[in-house]
Amino acid sequence: MSDPGRTGAREDLLRDEGGSRCPQRRLRRSSPAAAIAARSSADARTAPTFKIVSTEDGMRGFQFDFLPRSWVLVLLLLFFSLAPVIHAQTQFDFTPEIDRLLRDGLNMMYRYDLQEAGESFDELVRRFPEHPIGYMHKAEVVWWHALRDNKDAKLETDFEQYTELAINKGHSLLKRNPKDFYALLYVAGAYGNRTRYNVYINKSYYRAMRAGIKGYDFVGPAQALRPSYVDCLIGTGAYNYFAGSIPTLMKLFAWMFTQGGDKDKGIQQLELAAQKGEYGQIAAKMVLLGVYYNEKRFEDYQRLISGLIEQFPTNPVFVMWLADSHIRQRKLDEGNQKLTLLLDKTRITLRSKLSLAQIHYEKGRVLLEKRSVDDAVASLSRVIEGDLPASDPLLAKARLLRGCAWDLKGQREQAVADYQAVLQLRDTDDSQRKARGFLKQPYQGRTRS
Repeated sequence: MSDPGRTGAREDLLRDEGGSRCPQRRLRRSSPAAAIAARSSADARTAPTFKIVSTEDGMRGFQFDFLPRSWVLVLLLLFFSLAPVIHAQTQFDFTPEIDRLLRDGLNMMYRYDLQEAGESFDELVRRFPEHPIGYMHKAEVVWWHALRDNKDAKLETDFEQYTELAINKGHSLLKRNPKDFYALLYVAGAYGNRTRYNVYINKSYYRAMRAGIKGYDFVGPAQALRPSYVDCLIGTGAYNYFAGSIPTLMKLFAWMFTQGGDKDKGIQQLELAAQKGEYGQIAAKMVLLGVYYNEKRFEDYQRLISGLIEQFPTNPVFVMWLADSHIRQRKLDEGNQKLTLLLDKTRITLRSKLSLAQIHYEKGRVLLEKRSVDDAVASLSRVIEGDLPASDPLLAKARLLRGCAWDLKGQREQAVADYQAVLQLRDTDDSQRKARGFLKQPYQGRTRS
């Protein structure tokens, strides 16, 4: 498969980013997840061996509470996916079937068909048990789960096990061949996964930053090996943007960035990857969401998130991000209109039960912010009285907000009933803690949900 991006303008953006930092100094750090490693070893006895022939010779919980909200948002996404999403090509084993398997898995993941996506990546693990590709994408699927269920400890355990396996498998390949292009990329991707999990789920921004910078130790050398491969710009563009635009309050952490950045160039690189990337277009767009929000390019943000919703109408997370942006900008009427359009009868057949429930929830959230409490109750009741599984974490969030709406209406008895129901449901986003608080004192104003 030929490398994309050979025009003059693109060559300027694709040129070597100076990624000469040696990844081998990281190879001594190895803490494999024993349980999954043992299972992988057993699978390897019955699966084909993946032999690479390269074509190229404590501070858990530490939070930056002093950061503006926009900088927290961009940190969430800057190192969102440091490795491009590409096939595990070898000189002798690359086939159209592997390409299809990976593409199908990625499309299912972005559609939020997470079980099917996981099964597709399981097949990559089965075929290539000594390569990081399958493990990295398995961790990515867990992250998508955790976005809607961030209190499930098992998800974090699974995520760390798959991530450690991806890193350790990649390190083993790099010990044999320091110029293994795909090993470099997928180790970078594993660190990128760890970055976003620490930010979105654990709220540990220091650990997230460290993981992102470690990832650049690998994606930089990978781009040096193949400077014309467009998907590499996801990692180098994110690094360039973030290192080139560190706010004043974060200058004390600048020592972590041993190479300088260029904010404008980083944006251009990410936009090129989003337009021309071979496998990483969606990953690049998701990084750009954080960049555009931080740069106050809200029209670009809305264009991008609306396009993702159109492309993947069954993904509830994109709907959540659409509502988040309107609430944060206080453009509540516009947000309500857009969410209402998503429920148009001509489009509703394209959506899953989960995405429809998410739209009704987000619409209720926007209406509550508007103090349109009757409409908020109606929208949230559609979620509660729908046919979601009893274990779905959205039910607790909908009950919590409906209780808030009842309180604003002065109907305390109904509010108390909803808050008590939250305590019996699956917890997410601190819904149970908030419900206990509102049981003591009625809701009177805005709350994060």
